[in-house]
Amino acid sequence: MVAVLKLDQRSDLQLQFSLAPAGQTYINHQYSHYPFHICRAQYVDSRPSGLATIYLQSSAGGIFANDRLSCEFDTMPESQAHITTQSSTIVHRMDQGDAHHSVIIRAEENSLLEYMPDPMILFPMAKMHSSVLVQMHPTATVIMADAFTSHDPLANQQMANQEMTNEEYFSEFQSETRVENFDGVLMCLDRYRVSGTQFCSGQLGVMGKNKIQGTFMLLNSTHPVGELCNLLRAYLESNFVGYSGVSHLPNDCGIWVRLVAIDAFSLRSAILELWAMTRNALVGSRPCQRKK
Repeated sequence: MVAVLKLDQRSDLQLQFSLAPAGQTYINHQYSHYPFHICRAQYVDSRPSGLATIYLQSSAGGIFANDRLSCEFDTMPESQAHITTQSSTIVHRMDQGDAHHSVIIRAEENSLLEYMPDPMILFPMAKMHSSVLVQMHPTATVIMADAFTSHDPLANQQMANQEMTNEEYFSEFQSETRVENFDGVLMCLDRYRVSGTQFCSGQLGVMGKNKIQGTFMLLNSTHPVGELCNLLRAYLESNFVGYSGVSHLPNDCGIWVRLVAIDAFSLRSAILELWAMTRNALVGSRPCQRKK
C-alpha cells in the first residue's frame, strides 16, 4: 500500500522528497512562508548514497506567544533525507497565551527520514505545546531526536553582576509523539507534560541536578533491534554522565531512549553517538558530522 499524499495548505512548511533516477534524493515539492527558510539540499554522506541533508532556518528569532507553527515532511518511496535546524530554538516569554509547534512526518515504502532539530530553550513564563505525528509504511525507517531545557537570561546577567535574584522558569511544556501506520492504527505513543517548577526544582526522581532532557527514537519494523538496543544501553551506561533509559517500543516498531543530563553538551554528544551507532547498524556506515 502506498500512502496518498495530502498536503495541508495551511501548513507553514512543506517538504516532499523523491528519488531521482540517478539515485540521489531531491526536494520534489517545497512550500514555506514566514518564519521558515529552507537551505539548499546538501549531500555529505557517502552511505547511504544520495541522502539529502536539509537545514531549517527561522527569521523570527524564536517562538513567541500565540504562534501556531506547523510542518509537513514526506519521504516518497526509496528516498532518504536528514532534517535538522541551524541552532537551538528560543521559546520566548509568554505573559499571556501559549505557542504550538506541530510536525507531520509521512515515510513511504523503503524510505529513510531523520528528523533531528536542536533543543528548545524555554525562557521564563514560556508555555509550549509540541506535537509530532508519524505515519509510516512497514518498510520505512524514521529516526528522531529532540530536547528541551530552561533558561533565564536575566538571572544569569544579575548573577554576573553579583546581584541576588530569583530565577524564573517556564510555565509549562507539553510534548506528544504519535506513531501510526497508513491505516491510522496506533503503533506507539509518547506523551508528557511538565511545569518549570517541577523541571527545575531539583527534586529527586524528577530531574535532580540535571538541566536538560532529550529523547531519541528509532522507528523501524524490519530491522532486528534487540542487539542494537543492547549496544545503545551499554554505551550510555559506560559513557553518559546523567540518567538514561533504553526500551523496545511496543508492536515491534523500534527503540525509544530518554535522557536527562547536567548540560547541553553532554546531552548533544550522547544523542549524536546514538544516531551514529543506529545509522551504522542500519546501513553499515556512521554519518558525517553536520556543521553548525
